[in-house]
Amino acid sequence: MNQEKRRKRALITFGIGEGAYQFMYDFFKDFQNFFLTNIANMNPVMTGTIISAMNIFKVFFSPVTGIIIDSNPFKSKDKFLPWIRYMPFALTAFFMAMAGSAWAKLPTPVTVLFFVSAYIFNTLLFNGYKGAIPTLAKNENEVSVVSTSSNLFKEVCRFLVGVAGPLLIVKLSATGKAEDAQGFFFTLLIFCSITIILYLTVAFEYKNATAGELKETVKAIKRQGKKGGANVSAMFRQIVSNKPLLIVFLTCSFAIVRYFVAAPMAPYFFKYVIGDVTLMAWYKAATQIVAIVATFLAPFILKYVIKDIKKLYIIILIAITGAHLGLAVTGSSLWGFNILMTIAQFFYSLKGVYDIVLFAAAIDYAVWKNIKKGGTETVAQGTAMSFYFMAITISQVIGVSILNWGLVQAGYQGAETVANPALASNLMYVVTYLPAAACVIALIIFLFFKLDQNKLSEMRKEIAEYNELQKKL
Repeated sequence: MNQEKRRKRALITFGIGEGAYQFMYDFFKDFQNFFLTNIANMNPVMTGTIISAMNIFKVFFSPVTGIIIDSNPFKSKDKFLPWIRYMPFALTAFFMAMAGSAWAKLPTPVTVLFFVSAYIFNTLLFNGYKGAIPTLAKNENEVSVVSTSSNLFKEVCRFLVGVAGPLLIVKLSATGKAEDAQGFFFTLLIFCSITIILYLTVAFEYKNATAGELKETVKAIKRQGKKGGANVSAMFRQIVSNKPLLIVFLTCSFAIVRYFVAAPMAPYFFKYVIGDVTLMAWYKAATQIVAIVATFLAPFILKYVIKDIKKLYIIILIAITGAHLGLAVTGSSLWGFNILMTIAQFFYSLKGVYDIVLFAAAIDYAVWKNIKKGGTETVAQGTAMSFYFMAITISQVIGVSILNWGLVQAGYQGAETVANPALASNLMYVVTYLPAAACVIALIIFLFFKLDQNKLSEMRKEIAEYNELQKKL
C-alpha cells in the first residue's frame, strides 16, 4: 500500500480515537456524581464543589497541556504520537486507582486525589489526539472527513456506553443485583481496556500515514538548526498574534453555549410546558437521528454545495439562531418545538464538524505565516488545538451558569415546582432567547474572520510548494 492510500485510510480510522475517548471519559462523566456520592460516600455539596472547581481549572489548564505537547518532552519525531499511544495507559492507571481505592475503602482524600488526576489529565489525551489532525489532513475537505468520522464514532460509542454501562455495573457487582464499588471497578476496567486497544489502532494507522512526511520534517529541522519543540515564549507569541485562531476560539466559546442551555432545557419543557415527559423520547430520537445525518453529510456539503467554510459557518449560525427565535412564534406547541429544535440540532451538528475545520484553518495560517518569516519557528499546533477544548469548557461554565440563572428567573424552585402558565411562558423565554443570544454574539465575532476560501486556497498552495521545496533540499 502506497503512502497516499495509507493516509486516506488513516483519515477514516482516525475517528476511532473519538469513540475510544467516549468509552473511558463519557462513562466516567456520566457516573462521576454517582461515584463520589454513592461509592466514595461524599456529601452532595462537596461533590458539586469539586466538580465545579475542576471544570473551572480545566479552562486554564487546557492551553497548558497544549504547551506541554508542543514542547515535545518525549523528543519524538512526531510530538503527538506519544500522547495518542501512551496517555490511555496513564489515564487507565489513574481511573483504576480511583475505583480501586473506593472499593478498598481507603481514606476519601486518596480517592479524591486520583479522581482529580483522572479528571484533569484527560486533557493531555484529548489535545494530543486533536492536535494531530492538521498533520494528517491537508485541506478543509480532509479535515471535515476526519471530523465527520470522529463524530460518528463518538455517537456510536456513546450509545454503547450509555446502554452497557448501567448494565455492567449491576451485573459485575458483588451481589449482581445492585451497583457497588466492585461493579464500578470492573466496568471501568473493561471500558479502559477497550480504550487502550482503540487508541493503539489509531496510533498505528497515524504513524504509517505520516511516516514519510515526518522524515522530511526531521531533515528540515536539522538543516535549519532547530529543536524539535517550541519554547514557551515563542508559542505564546504565535497564539496571541494568530487572529484567526482567537476569533474561532471566541466564536466557539459562545456558539457551544447553545448546547449547554438547550439540551438541559428539554426535560423542563416537556414536564412543565407540555406536561408529559414521556413525549421527550420522540424528541430525543429525532434530534439524535438528524445529528448523525448532519455529521455524515458535513464533508459532502463543504465539498460540493457551499465550498467556502466562512460562508457556510455564517449560514449555520444564522439558521440555529432563527430556529430558536422561531419558538417565539410557535409558543408552547409540541410540534413547533420538536420541528424547530430538530432543525437547530441538524445545523448545530454541522457546526460541530466545521469547528475542527476552522481550527485547522487557523493552524494553517500559523504555518503560512511562519513560512513567510523563513520557517524559523516550530508551529505551536498542539497549543492551538487545545483552545478547542478550552472553548468547550468555557461554554460549559457559561451555559450552566446562565441556564441556572434563567431557571430561577423563570420561577423554577426545584422538585416542588408546580406547573402553571406563567412558569411555562418564562421557560419558553429561556429556551428561545438565551441560546439565540449566544449564537448572535458568536456570529458577530465570526464576521471578523478573514480567511475566506480564496485566501485559504492561496495559503495552502504556498505551504504545499514550500514542503515540496524542503524535500528537494
